[in-house]
Amino acid sequence: MKILLVKSFSKLTSVGYLATGLKSIGHEVHILVPRQHVDCEKMMELGIPVHFIDISLKPSPFNIIKIFKIVLKFSVLLNKNSYDLINLNLPEARLFGRISSLFSQSAVVSVIRGFENHYEKYTNFIDDATVTVTDAVKKFTVSNGVNSGKIDVIHNAIDLETTDKIPLNKKKLHKELNIDPNIKIIGMVSYFYDLDSKGHKTFLDAASIVSKKFKSVRFVLVGDDFGKGQFKSYYENYSNKLDIKDLVYFLGERKDVFQLMDSFYIHVFPTKKEGFGMVLIEAMARKTPNVVSKLEALEEIVVDKESCLFFRSGDAEDLARQLELLIENPDMSKRIGEAGREVLENHFDSKKMAYKYEATFRNAISNKSFKTKVKQIFKLFFSSYYFLSNKLITKLKLKQA
Repeated sequence: MKILLVKSFSKLTSVGYLATGLKSIGHEVHILVPRQHVDCEKMMELGIPVHFIDISLKPSPFNIIKIFKIVLKFSVLLNKNSYDLINLNLPEARLFGRISSLFSQSAVVSVIRGFENHYEKYTNFIDDATVTVTDAVKKFTVSNGVNSGKIDVIHNAIDLETTDKIPLNKKKLHKELNIDPNIKIIGMVSYFYDLDSKGHKTFLDAASIVSKKFKSVRFVLVGDDFGKGQFKSYYENYSNKLDIKDLVYFLGERKDVFQLMDSFYIHVFPTKKEGFGMVLIEAMARKTPNVVSKLEALEEIVVDKESCLFFRSGDAEDLARQLELLIENPDMSKRIGEAGREVLENHFDSKKMAYKYEATFRNAISNKSFKTKVKQIFKLFFSSYYFLSNKLITKLKLKQA
């Protein structure tokens, strides 16, 4: 099959692992993203072509000219390369991919990775198949009007063959931060997406509690700031208010996440809303024990007291209790880390994921149906307006916050 993987965000993560997995089992894979990124360079080094069309949108419901230009470029690319199938990831990719599919013969398979309502109930009928990354996301998607009969659940995965080649470096961060090698580093890897959903406040509140009991502990936050610095700045000030500023390090976006995981004694995943969470299995790959928000989607990945410790989402005191338990019990910490790696090897390997996607893709191509163009265009125009209006409202709320 000749496949185009489309993502409206240039950091590839799970899409990158899918690309390498599909390539390894014999498919011709291309990638389409808005702009250059180090992940794209890695794909090109592996012989996977990467195309660039800016399918990210400014939040204006009236930007019809930009929509037209994007669709035109997208459609030209589809027809030039004659893809058997396009795989669409994230809302903007699904919007433009579905519109552009009207002018090509490519089958369409969308992947819904989170609790994204947006315009799915208006446009999902265009897909020849849909994938959700957990049963929890499928349940949510069906509850918002998508036909359950066309949805396959395929968990995300990582390429262990590649990641295992990254040298183990347990004291990388200690050396970089110039701290005692005996210090236990507790880390969180997540974008600063807003002021609430990723759980940064819960992490810092728990850090304040734990640091009062254990002096040989430090806390690290890794991730880019979607708010152009304002969210990170807010939490830097917040750590100062908690009087733990000297114990907390904000490292920004990093390319060496796996080796950072090596340096973590514990990785914390305090998100309040999550469809899967790639960083969770990245920690498992390095045998780093996870302390995780107890959410339905995450319970499909790890098991409490076996391959992780759960805490009540948003409850900093409960998170602190779980962290203290692992700090006081290094044997338990090691056992949970090793169990996490075993779960990963058995269930979250990218080649196994690729075979599951291959089956879904073949069914989508064989079941590709004729669609009425007028009906498509009408519904897509309506959903485009709905989606852009929603983004405008979100931006206005952010400004007011």
